Amino acid sequence: MTYSSPSSTSIFLRWGPVPPQFKNGIIRGFKVEYQEHQPNATAEIIERRLINWVILSDLKKFTVYSVRVRAFTTIGIGPEYNSTVLTAQDGKELL
Repeated sequence: MTYSSPSSTSIFLRWGPVPPQFKNGIIRGFKVEYQEHQPNATAEIIERRLINWVILSDLKKFTVYSVRVRAFTTIGIGPEYNSTVLTAQDGKELL
């Protein structure tokens, strides 16, 4: 998973294909869950259909977020890939 911060309140997140050894059927899409990296933070969930990127917006400036991406099939959800991302400061771009 890679990310960049095109603005101080957004993250562009991209991930690669599911490795063959982790596929348990036809991949139908991805669930992206993210939240501020702090206790009791509320998680947001985005569902993507066969698209391996997402823009997380309306985030807090210069803040650490926990992100989890999981592929899903018609049968269920697969293992998650976890990452920690950071939004930029005002006037700065993270690449």
